[in-house]
Amino acid sequence: MKQTAIQWLVNEIQTKYDKSFIEFYGAEIEQAKEIEKEQQDDFPIGFAEWCVIRKVHFFDDTEQGMVFTVDLYKCKYTTKELLQIYKIEKGL
Repeated sequence: MKQTAIQWLVNEIQTKYDKSFIEFYGAEIEQAKEIEKEQQDDFPIGFAEWCVIRKVHFFDDTEQGMVFTVDLYKCKYTTKELLQIYKIEKGL
């Protein structure tokens, strides 16, 4: 399982500094974890909304497997390609 940025930071602090540092900043760390969780939830929700707004349609192409079309672009895309388009449009 991948570490989040906050988990990595806490781990780095614990290995390089005294554990009292973590205890002292515990409330801030917990707040950062909550913000990070909200951001993690916001991304897939934003992507799903983007797909709905652009009328993304799924169909099964026997040669290519799962294929998606976007009314806005009238082209076929894979899920990876759709995600890249979303990221570019959102500046991510």
